[in-house]
Amino acid sequence: MDLVIRGARVVDGTGGPSYTADVGVHEGRIAEIGSLPGGRRTLDAHGLALAPGFVDMHAHSDLALLRDPDHSAKAAQGVTLEVLGQDGLSYAPADDRTLAGVRAAIAGWNGPGDDVDFDWRTVGEYLDRLDGAHGGQGCAVNAAYLVPQGTVRALALGWDDRPATAAELDRMRQLVADGLAQGAVGMSSGLTYTPGMYASGAELTELCRVVAEYGGYYCPHHRSYGHGALAAYAEMIALTREAGCALHLAHATMNFGENEGRAPELLALLDAALAEGADITLDSYPYTPGCTTLVALLPSWANEGGPEAVLARLRDDAQAGRIRHALEVEGADGCHGSRSTGPRSRSRASPIPPSARTSARAWTAGTPPGGSCSTTASHRPSSSTSATRRTSGRSCATPSTPPAPTASSRAPSRTRAPTAPSRTTSATTSANSACSPWRSAWRTWPAGPRRGCACPTGAWSAWATAPTSSSSTPARSRPGPRTSSRAPCPPASRTS
Repeated sequence: MDLVIRGARVVDGTGGPSYTADVGVHEGRIAEIGSLPGGRRTLDAHGLALAPGFVDMHAHSDLALLRDPDHSAKAAQGVTLEVLGQDGLSYAPADDRTLAGVRAAIAGWNGPGDDVDFDWRTVGEYLDRLDGAHGGQGCAVNAAYLVPQGTVRALALGWDDRPATAAELDRMRQLVADGLAQGAVGMSSGLTYTPGMYASGAELTELCRVVAEYGGYYCPHHRSYGHGALAAYAEMIALTREAGCALHLAHATMNFGENEGRAPELLALLDAALAEGADITLDSYPYTPGCTTLVALLPSWANEGGPEAVLARLRDDAQAGRIRHALEVEGADGCHGSRSTGPRSRSRASPIPPSARTSARAWTAGTPPGGSCSTTASHRPSSSTSATRRTSGRSCATPSTPPAPTASSRAPSRTRAPTAPSRTTSATTSANSACSPWRSAWRTWPAGPRRGCACPTGAWSAWATAPTSSSSTPARSRPGPRTSSRAPCPPASRTS
């Protein structure tokens, strides 16, 4: 063996219990699992858990994958597949006008993008950029893309708060269909973000019918996580059931103050829908609400017309006063119907402690406080949430948490290389790129390479955590994602 990882607690993604074993790697693939002699290189993994790569079901790495060839903010934590195009706003499909508006609207998530050559306009062209990134090496992890409904709406009818005409709805249907045909795995929405929030339930249902035709899934950031959260969840369940579309609820929580203690009501709603045959999965996050761009908190009418129109309203005293009244008295729909009372102190003194300002300046200069900058995962600046932190360059209440059920992703996604998805009750597992000390540890199925799959699959990642056993919850079988449209592996069932 080229590499033997010895004594790890193996959590292999099949849904069975974990077990202690040696894992042997030969010529870039997992060749044997059991009690093995040493290899050319032996890695002692006693006390560690060894698992297939993790899927970040809600990432905003749309530009980060093009900027950083290592993408160690995620890869070093074992994330080997990210689902992009989230919250209904991303960079494809677009024309020049729409792209400019979207870049301004989500600069708080991904940065302004001045360092990126936006030479694509379609979903397929964007995915080609990921495949050919970094001098043809491709991006560091696998990527699956969701057609962003808000961007599609901006492309079809601008940032106006009005119903779509029949012709505009037809165009949106075609844009979604084109994106799915070009490799997207589904459609996302940000229904507290403009312009996606201007879509009616009927409009969303029609677009979900297209998603269903392509075997994709719908991933909404729904209309409210605060006041009216349960009604917002119910709306998403009802419209996807009418459309016959699989539903994945993004960062599903009941963590606004007005919903304290109401999580059982959400679970009952979901259980009832599942019992009736609905195809629903979800992800969640472990931190408090309110992690998004400030402009997203404004009432929807204040956002109509796009970023420049918002700035103009904020410069107008009368309009700004009306906005403040909506935020502090009425409860803005952009703020999930909750009232925002603003900061407790009105002091003009800087709220940022001097130590934080010093640290920020040091990071910006490329030198972390207390030491020199390093390219290792433990020293380089990172704000990723593959487990508990947020993706670099974004500020959105979107998690990449551990144990979370995942959505059905049946349409082919496009990445640097295909993978064979496995089954797990904690996190969907599929991967291509190895990272950190595990760069050489390419895996195959535990039983060996799958027939007809001539591609290396993802890296296994060892974790310095207490070993845990997989859940014994019975799996619901469904086709899993394929991570390349060029040479896909045969579909496999996986647990949601």
